[in-house]
Amino acid sequence: LYIATDTISISNPSGVCKKIISQCEVFSSINETYLINYSGKYSFINGKVQEIRQMPQFAKFRRYYLFKEITKFTNGSAYNVYIRYPYSDPLFLFLLSWLKILGCKTIIEIPTYPYTKNHDSNLYSYIRLLTDKVFSVFLRFFVDRIVTYSDDKKIFGIQTINTINGVDFSRINLVNRRNKLYDVINLVGIAHLYSCHGYDRIIKGL
Repeated sequence: LYIATDTISISNPSGVCKKIISQCEVFSSINETYLINYSGKYSFINGKVQEIRQMPQFAKFRRYYLFKEITKFTNGSAYNVYIRYPYSDPLFLFLLSWLKILGCKTIIEIPTYPYTKNHDSNLYSYIRLLTDKVFSVFLRFFVDRIVTYSDDKKIFGIQTINTINGVDFSRINLVNRRNKLYDVINLVGIAHLYSCHGYDRIIKGL
């Protein structure tokens, strides 16, 4: 069971969505995999995705409805659970405790660590990080491993699995550049744009 607090579009995925979908496809080569996110539920069987059903978008309470949907979906069964980290709060800890009671093995992926500086300086981000700081100390009671792209061996007192981003080269068409330009530097940035990405520093450096 893959849990992502994101809006997934199979037909027109963003970069993050493509990564989540690819992970589910790889997981499905080992066992049948289900993805639950803000926008719907999907099943992956041998790399083939099928939409189970769409889910309504409740802007203010979608986190609550997502976690409620997960408790309904598990229906008392123990799953191997992979969660893309949504930051800690009482509701998230309740979900983890529910999964623990069911006997689930839970792994959390933290895409960026440390992440405290990867936010804009506004009140919402400050409250979000403060809440996470208070409640993340309890993760070690419910989480079995943390997947990280850093070199940290433990995060929140939990043993990590160190890995790197993967690429499916079978989906990439290589470009054969005939006219090579040796006096030109081309910079291409492909990502959701946040202030922490530092494009301003690249421009200033040039």
